[in-house]
Amino acid sequence: MRKESILDVRMLPPQGKHQHIFETLENIAEGEDIILVNDHDPKPLFYQLNQIYPDVFSWEYLQEGEDDVWKIKISLKPRFNKTVREVVLQYPPSVAVFKKYKIDYCCRGNVSFMEACAAKGLDGEEVLAEIRQSETQGNYPLRFQDWKLSTICDFIENNHHNYIRKNAPLIAQLVNKVTKVHHTDHAFLVELNRTFFELNKELMSHLEKEESDYFPLIKQYEESGMLPDGGAGLKEELENEHREVGDLMAEIRELTNNYELPAGACASFELTYKFLKEFEDDLHQHIHLENNILFPKIKEGMLV
Repeated sequence: MRKESILDVRMLPPQGKHQHIFETLENIAEGEDIILVNDHDPKPLFYQLNQIYPDVFSWEYLQEGEDDVWKIKISLKPRFNKTVREVVLQYPPSVAVFKKYKIDYCCRGNVSFMEACAAKGLDGEEVLAEIRQSETQGNYPLRFQDWKLSTICDFIENNHHNYIRKNAPLIAQLVNKVTKVHHTDHAFLVELNRTFFELNKELMSHLEKEESDYFPLIKQYEESGMLPDGGAGLKEELENEHREVGDLMAEIRELTNNYELPAGACASFELTYKFLKEFEDDLHQHIHLENNILFPKIKEGMLV
């Protein structure tokens, strides 16, 4: 049976009401309801709660102004159960936090946030608090979820596809050069060279498929409202390729020990790792835009 506590703030001075309410709510237990009683609609408190503790408390009006009394039931929502994808969409600055803890938010974003944190040996509540704090630090990311489908496609092509075409050949040359010079002292470079070659090959095919087949389907759909054939199978194929390139990139990160330079590394070695890390960051953002924003924005029927 749920515990119910009455919090009547009608006689408290206005300047101390919110502080008293917050102190009470910070100590609320699971299974407990706080019945807030006030002499006016405490809507400003509702907005303040959602700003400071988003998605934590429920808010239900029990009485709205009868006899100049407002009663609101405030309870803890069920334990946080969003997926990684849902978190990154709700809190775009969380990308930096996910990168910090090496949590995959793009290729495998549909796993439970709490489970993803636990798999890395992290306290999910602490990571969530860090993510919420990042919202208040002046980080204003692009709100891709509000863009038109065609605009997202063009951005991906002009920004991420062009980046890959420009930088992949340069990185391949650097990896090949470092491998030739240093493979006797660092045997892992041979596998690194092979893995990046495979990644580059997969990506070039992937970009061509998106630009020649998938993006035109999306733009046709947006303009005409008609559902072109072939979308469902192609979307599934692209998502599978995202997982494959994500796995290859993860293998590269493991081979390089998270891009930690070996002792005595030369300038070419250092430049190679710098470009590889930048390449991974760009690839994660690229796949995140497609898996978590572009694909879900397509109306049901075309691509499911």
